[in-house]
Amino acid sequence: MSDYLPVQVILEILKRLPIKSLVKCRSVCTTWNSLICNPSFISTHLQASLSEPNNIPFILLRCFKKGKENSILHYNNDDFDEFKQLQFPVFGCLSYSAVVGSCNGLVCLTFLPQDVLNFIFWNPSIQKYITLPQPNICCYTDDVRLNFGFGFDSKTNDYKLLIVGVEKGETLIEPYLFSLNENCWKKVTPTSPKYAVEAGISSTFVNGALHWLGYQEGKLVDSVMQF
Repeated sequence: MSDYLPVQVILEILKRLPIKSLVKCRSVCTTWNSLICNPSFISTHLQASLSEPNNIPFILLRCFKKGKENSILHYNNDDFDEFKQLQFPVFGCLSYSAVVGSCNGLVCLTFLPQDVLNFIFWNPSIQKYITLPQPNICCYTDDVRLNFGFGFDSKTNDYKLLIVGVEKGETLIEPYLFSLNENCWKKVTPTSPKYAVEAGISSTFVNGALHWLGYQEGKLVDSVMQF
């Protein structure tokens, strides 16, 4: 087809396709595979998807039936009658624990046991995931409480995972930041916040920044912290 259509026309067609169709199109030829896997095209396709007026948000639900866990993906509409059962990745003795966050169709999961930090970035649309390297940071103890945040850095076109927390309710643990582009963890040194974040309370990614409710001496305060 590329012999008859300019590459630019092919790109315009491909960027309007849903992700599952794009995955199939990669098998058409090496040229199409290269186009679809190009970071520039991936960014263009993402922006086109986000600007689509008929773009339907989803709700991820967990349910338990007869001791068996099921996870389903629902359309967020008034009818609430369309759903798809999902098969979460399982790693040997590690079991699915919680959703850290989601952004642009990518989901960050954390796994048990909690004495070791285990994370993956997972794309439920194509059922593919990557396992993150473990950060060099102490995990949950009686004195240490951690929280996580997942988001997208539009300046560097990069997905990032942040670990924040406090030790003994007071001392701020130096935050660690994972970059998908660099595939590594780094310490970050932002200005120390006035308040702590409570373990287990999810962050919210809004307008390119992570937000948490602030806590002081174990009590919720009238404050929202941003990273």
